[in-house]
Amino acid sequence: MELLKKTEEHEQFIFHDKQINHIEDLIAVLKEANDEEYSKYADSEKNDFANWIEHVLNSKDVADKIRTSESKEDTIKVLEEAVTSRKEVATESKDEIISSEPLNKPVSEKTPKEKIEDSMPAPAELNLDKPPAPTDNPIETEKEVKPEEKSAITQPSEPIQTPEENPIEPPKLEEPKLEEPKLGQVQGQDLSKPEIEDKHESAEEPNITEKSDNSTPEPLDPSNIDGLAGTASSVVAPINNMDPNKVQDGANPANFCEHHFMCARKEFLIGLGIGIVIGVIGLQLIRLLIS
Repeated sequence: MELLKKTEEHEQFIFHDKQINHIEDLIAVLKEANDEEYSKYADSEKNDFANWIEHVLNSKDVADKIRTSESKEDTIKVLEEAVTSRKEVATESKDEIISSEPLNKPVSEKTPKEKIEDSMPAPAELNLDKPPAPTDNPIETEKEVKPEEKSAITQPSEPIQTPEENPIEPPKLEEPKLEEPKLGQVQGQDLSKPEIEDKHESAEEPNITEKSDNSTPEPLDPSNIDGLAGTASSVVAPINNMDPNKVQDGANPANFCEHHFMCARKEFLIGLGIGIVIGVIGLQLIRLLIS
């Protein structure tokens, strides 16, 4: 039967750059080839077709028949007869195998799932206490069940004993007792005694001259007007001791600074010069930024 097998790539027969891996392909190539092409592979000294069939297809009887053939047509005839005989044998063997098997197989009534369940061992029976049979009256059954539930819930739990701890008491702080001030006293001072006036303040206060009993001034004697002109003018007209060149100090109006005008002039000039310098620098920076 190996004559009809399909060979591997390394076992192929090469006939004029044609790869042949089956005996039927060889028959088709030989029918198309001429005598000269055939004679390059088979002559009186060698026969490459017979060698390939003997060593690769393991059919020595077919190879011996090809070696005895004298022409291409004889070789093709031997190969065709061998192929047909091998096919007949293969079909007869298949028929025998089919006939040996029973045609009507008994169909199992059980499904595959049922077969698996039957093959599994049965579970062992457990000896468990059966619950009480239910009674006709559902109220009585509830009464019977409830005491068991209550007993399971109301089991006294043992108190957890913890080591006794001595509580630490915070130290008591004594509140200071405040003495209530007496009438006419402030805390730390006695209001019953008169306060001593500051001597310095009393010294700085201006002396107030006592007014005369007569609120209206006495009329002047016209005879003494000429003689008292100097004194009257000196008394009535106040002496102007203020220098017009002096500028009054804003901090203390009673004081005057003789050089205050010059100081203000210097400060103005210095500020003006600083402002001009800053303005020039600012203009230069603006020009640089614009450029």
